[in-house]
Amino acid sequence: MNNSISQQVIISIYRILSIVLVLLPVLLNIIMSGDLVTSLIYSPMLSLFLAFSLVSLDNKLTVLLARLASSKTRIVNISSFYQEKQKTRTFSCIS
Repeated sequence: MNNSISQQVIISIYRILSIVLVLLPVLLNIIMSGDLVTSLIYSPMLSLFLAFSLVSLDNKLTVLLARLASSKTRIVNISSFYQEKQKTRTFSCIS
């Protein structure tokens, strides 16, 4: 459960930063009073490029976090199996 909460926090922080990055070219254009070409071509194209790039990165991040969660679960299961195996060996040596 703790793992799930930390994954949600990481994804939420990433998505908030992504929104800020996508809106940054438009905000800079408004603040710096860009000319017509910048307002109609460069700023929207840069925002679209950032949006597509960050969506792709978001997908990779969610897959990576899911793999990490499953591998941690597998490690815990393997370690508990190993501990059980050691207990049975100890008991079989004693008797």
